Amino acid sequence: MSFADNLVYLRQHYGVTQEGLAEQLGVSRQTVSKWEAGTNYPEMDKLLALCDLFHTNLDDLMRGSVHVANKGDTERYDHHMNRHSLSMVAGVAFILAGVGVQSVIEAVDVFGDNFQAAVFLAFVVVGVMVLIMGAFNHGEFKRRNPSIEPRYPADVLDRFGRRFPLMIAGGVGLILLAVIFLVGASPDDAYALVGGVHLEELLLLPFMLTIALGVGLIM
Repeated sequence: MSFADNLVYLRQHYGVTQEGLAEQLGVSRQTVSKWEAGTNYPEMDKLLALCDLFHTNLDDLMRGSVHVANKGDTERYDHHMNRHSLSMVAGVAFILAGVGVQSVIEAVDVFGDNFQAAVFLAFVVVGVMVLIMGAFNHGEFKRRNPSIEPRYPADVLDRFGRRFPLMIAGGVGLILLAVIFLVGASPDDAYALVGGVHLEELLLLPFMLTIALGVGLIM
């Protein structure tokens, strides 16, 4: 793509009019029109201002394809954010699952209190490590890509707009169903036994796992 094609693409991509771009650069609308027609080129200070304004580099703007570069940035951003979101979900899930596993061990009442605490803390340690690693990786990504700004086509935004409320509603619904299940399945006698196991403590594992799934959907 030529400089003129790149400029037209960037201006339209960011929703800027010729008048708006001219005002930001301190030139006339006719000057911007000539740049986009390929009959004139901006001076170096204006080129650098365009790079800053549209988050691109001089080489892509003058000789490359900003469309391809933008698409690559968006794909790289998506890949990173998917991994970051997964690490946050996994970290929280480990901690919540630790509560449920500890309750099952306590219900079985075979191992001592120290073993229960050790198992729970092991889940917490793994969960916290995953959260810390995810946070550091996200910070490093932002440090290495300070100007990355993903831009999505309309069809992608439409799909997200339809899926987002379903994911939120589904996550909240799972959490509420887990609470209903725990309340409804818990015996009136807090010390009820099933096969020598405390039922109320045994129910905590599926409850916490469902909570973890609901939280994961929301995140």
